[in-house]
Amino acid sequence: MLRRDFCRSSQHPRSSSRCGNKMVAVLLRLFTLLALLGLLTVNVFAIPIKLPPMSDDEISLLNRAEEIQIVPYNSVGHTWDRADINHIEPIPHFERLAWEHTNTQGALYVGTREYRSVPFGFRKQKKYFFTVIDPNDPLGQEIRLGRDRVMTVLWKQDVASGKRKMVYVGGVLKKPNVPQLQLKPLDQVLQED
Repeated sequence: MLRRDFCRSSQHPRSSSRCGNKMVAVLLRLFTLLALLGLLTVNVFAIPIKLPPMSDDEISLLNRAEEIQIVPYNSVGHTWDRADINHIEPIPHFERLAWEHTNTQGALYVGTREYRSVPFGFRKQKKYFFTVIDPNDPLGQEIRLGRDRVMTVLWKQDVASGKRKMVYVGGVLKKPNVPQLQLKPLDQVLQED
């Protein structure tokens, strides 16, 4: 029915073949639009936190942060397991809220790295530290983290400028009787070497 109405609008004697081509073009555009809309929806809702890729050095620091987190699990005979966090509620300004959480709840020091800036070769120091968001924390409740997992946020901060960036966000399965990590005040963490 759509094709017949669509084709009647054409007055050209060879309209039937042109009509078929127009119909295919319209359907192709519609399909492309729907596919792009679907991808956008998946990126907005399924992956709520998008971060740039980590360098090899940052991956080694993440591994060190995970080693720190494993200790309490091993102390009670549990294994430390990553958990999917793609279900969390996407909220605006997550990075700012996670930073506020880090300031109020504390963090643990992971390491300091020295980098050379590209244009002039100046040395820059960056400190790496992480915090843990528990499902009972206000931020954990706001993002609907779930009772069976905690979230780890790895940060880096430029020592000279104080600029900070979120490096990694991941989930860990919460298990019974695992002692909580004793987070330290952020100003104390930033003094560590």
